[in-house]
Amino acid sequence: MRIAFHATADGETEEVADYYDRQLPGLGAEFYHELGTILDLLSLNPWMGVSYFGPYRRVLMQRFPFSVYYEVANDHIRVVAVAHQRRKPGYWKKRK
Repeated sequence: MRIAFHATADGETEEVADYYDRQLPGLGAEFYHELGTILDLLSLNPWMGVSYFGPYRRVLMQRFPFSVYYEVANDHIRVVAVAHQRRKPGYWKKRK
């Protein structure tokens, strides 16, 4: 199944990876690697995430304190946010 990112979610993900790289070179790549693993699993099983809010589902990252929020459409998965688990909860819910 094809995966698409909300434009804002894509930018936020880059900001997080850049932040981690500034803390420790290579950590941003590890963040992307874990995110990629989650996305690969979602493409095989889009319903693996826990139902969270309306049509959205959530998968928790294991190493990093972030969650992947997404919705399953007819022919693709749309990632709405890769959000910190404790900062500004639900800020992404108004995204269309």
